Amino acid sequence: MPPATAPPAPPSAGSVALRRYRPSDRAAVRRLHDLALNSVGAHGGSGTWDEDLDRIPEVYLEDRGEFLVGTFGGRLVAMGAIRRGDRDTARLTRMRVHPDLWRLGIGRRLVRRLEARARRLGYSRLVLDTAERQTAAIALYRAEGYVETGRGEVAGLAAVFFEKRLAPAGLRNLAPSPRSASPRAPNADPRAAAEDRAEPSASAEGGPQSPARR
Repeated sequence: MPPATAPPAPPSAGSVALRRYRPSDRAAVRRLHDLALNSVGAHGGSGTWDEDLDRIPEVYLEDRGEFLVGTFGGRLVAMGAIRRGDRDTARLTRMRVHPDLWRLGIGRRLVRRLEARARRLGYSRLVLDTAERQTAAIALYRAEGYVETGRGEVAGLAAVFFEKRLAPAGLRNLAPSPRSASPRAPNADPRAAAEDRAEPSASAEGGPQSPARR
């Protein structure tokens, strides 16, 4: 029997419902954040770099950003956000998926939904950083067209920095080359693919850039 904290495995990424963060999600977001990072040994410990998780409405939703969560079976199992950098640039951050639900395409859905939202908010560029040890995340970002711009250290962890130029709203991003594109997850739901092509209906307006590992 799986641990009590483990969500039931969905048959496809499309079974996870994506929606905007609500104040009642605060504790669950913190738990998922800690669980996902600890699972890959990429948690930098408590510090000022995580204070945004206690102020999500102000830092993200009220400041030209977005914060999405994914739910399944009444549990919060995924999350991701875009945070304002400057007029043209936003940071893709706080990307987390419950470890029991990795490799189902949930992270890819989140990335594409957040890119669509970033375009609608008027951003033309997304940047991010992730820990070197997060090899699955690095592979995902490369497959989605993100280009490595450097390496360094974030919150005491070796990190990789990426960026991606976004096409204007209404136009598709330049697709990654066939060599870099990753195959669809075995249980991928075609309805999720269609949903990913749609613009999110919620309206919103993150704050100064923060370390991601994220």
